[in-house]
Amino acid sequence: ELEVERRNSNSIRHGELAELIKNEHWYFKNDGSLTDGFEIVTHPLTFNYLIHAKESILNSLRIISDNGYNSYNANTCGMHIHISKKSFSTWQLYRFLKFFVENKEFIIGISQRKIDKLQKWANIEDNTTNELIYKAKKKGGNSGRYVAINLQNYATIEVRIFRGTLNPQSFYK
Repeated sequence: ELEVERRNSNSIRHGELAELIKNEHWYFKNDGSLTDGFEIVTHPLTFNYLIHAKESILNSLRIISDNGYNSYNANTCGMHIHISKKSFSTWQLYRFLKFFVENKEFIIGISQRKIDKLQKWANIEDNTTNELIYKAKKKGGNSGRYVAINLQNYATIEVRIFRGTLNPQSFYK
């Protein structure tokens, strides 16, 4: 998911922009956390597919930016990655959650978010080992949606740490 916002009301309308970048890679959704924007959601993709579709994706990022939208400089935008819960055993999910808790400085650095924005939109919870084990077994148990690793979705684990971006290098990072 990549959230984008219009820079000003003179920019192209959402529906017109969606028509310009429409393709088989993604679809569009409204998002209640955005002021004047929308969410671009990809269908499930592999890393190899992202490489194969790179030119099309980069062209779309340029079109979005050239038509008065942004993501990085908007206070409301993020980029979220969903991973199937079926991909994780209990032990793997526990280790994944534990990595975020034990490596906060690293997570803050790669997120490209300021700490106050990370705490608001993707807080890294201070969980004990027992709490992490419980969440991993249940594959759920977050106190809210706006946490670094959101387990509230039915079928996916959502990594919410990344600041939104239209910059090609940051997007692919």
